[in-house]
Amino acid sequence: MLKLVEQKSSQNLYDYYRENLVGEVPYYHEVSKTSWEESFFEDIDYDGDKKYSELVTYCSLTADGTVNGFIQFGRSNYGYDEAGEKSFEHSVGVIRQIHFLKNEKAVGAELLAVAIQYFQETEQNVSYAFFHALGMTCTGNHGKLHESMPEVAKLLLDNGCRVEHTNVYYAKKLDSAKELPAFSLSMKPAEKTENQTQMFTFYEGEQAVGQANVAFLPENAIAYLRWIFMLDEHQNKGFGTQALQLLFAFLIDEGMTELHTDTADNNMRAQHVYEKNGFEHLGITRSYMFS
Repeated sequence: MLKLVEQKSSQNLYDYYRENLVGEVPYYHEVSKTSWEESFFEDIDYDGDKKYSELVTYCSLTADGTVNGFIQFGRSNYGYDEAGEKSFEHSVGVIRQIHFLKNEKAVGAELLAVAIQYFQETEQNVSYAFFHALGMTCTGNHGKLHESMPEVAKLLLDNGCRVEHTNVYYAKKLDSAKELPAFSLSMKPAEKTENQTQMFTFYEGEQAVGQANVAFLPENAIAYLRWIFMLDEHQNKGFGTQALQLLFAFLIDEGMTELHTDTADNNMRAQHVYEKNGFEHLGITRSYMFS
């Protein structure tokens, strides 16, 4: 049967997260129940804005009360305009996440039907599933569906969804500090924000040539590289590798043991730089849109 989870605490849901998602998907991290609940039910983005104006969760329960699947969906507090900028005038309908046990496909279908009915009743013309930037903060905001869950992807594709964007997920172990060579680049970190992000600017001499932004995930030693870039006129000079090496050394000094990131599947330049610098390819992730 289905049960609406209205409370801001659910031990059964947390148990499902830890037993079925942590370790199976590279961006579902082990966190305390308190941190998970804040990220799951009342998520605030790195700008301090509430992610969802409405967010509901349904669970499928077995006879003994164990969760064997859940879905979370609602209306976002903001969206993104044609330029890719955050806009509070572009609220969208989102299936934030749907998960069910691999042998419980009927459960998945029943859960998805509840969300589709919601979108129809609220006249949501544009609806997404696994919208990247509206994922959970304790996953580094990575909201896409990992390829290790093909049963979820098939359910979405069979019910009117199409793939919107595809990304490659990477992670690097930060084992120990290494003596850096004499780089032509230097790096200046800004102060860490209240929302646990930090900006880094890279310089060649006195000239800024690029930047990076890192999120520090709660309660573990994992950092998430939100973005990194070199200015157009300073690309193809090896600066990307230098910038990453400077960043690795800084994060190791901060006690971080892993750095995660992702990039578009067609961004071959970024993939080459990441893999050249020791990142491990941990699979494909996708967002979906209802046609």
